[in-house]
Amino acid sequence: MRGTLGERVRQLRLERGETVMDAAKRIGISRATLSNIERGNKEPKPKTIGKLARGFDVPVEVLVGPASPEPEGTWSVVVPPVEVPHEMLGPGGVMGYIDDVLSGRVEASDRERQLVEVLKAVIDMHVEKEIREAMSASATKPAPALPVKDRKLQ
Repeated sequence: MRGTLGERVRQLRLERGETVMDAAKRIGISRATLSNIERGNKEPKPKTIGKLARGFDVPVEVLVGPASPEPEGTWSVVVPPVEVPHEMLGPGGVMGYIDDVLSGRVEASDRERQLVEVLKAVIDMHVEKEIREAMSASATKPAPALPVKDRKLQ
């Protein structure tokens, strides 16, 4: 599908023969939000993109993918922020499985190995971003004052 995200959303809505009001109500967003997205006046949040994809029964990539086809053998990935519970990232969770596949402890097809590599890269990207944001936030905050007790000099 070609065009901007707004043009794609409008095309999907018109293919269903819906008004902006009907589509917005069915999808669970306001009429103004849908109208602004279609006109390119508003960049939707990842949560809204998810609602649009579910509402039009299309993969997110249809809405946010490249306007023209990618050359064969390349991937375009748009990753919205995802909250992952920390226990899922430990040895018994997702990261443990990823490490097992990549180290060969778990048998996987070439396709599964590729998917696991992409998943690991995405997780690493989010973790690095969290670390950078935390470091940036702590660098701008003053160090906490240590409690000092009143003492008389002897």
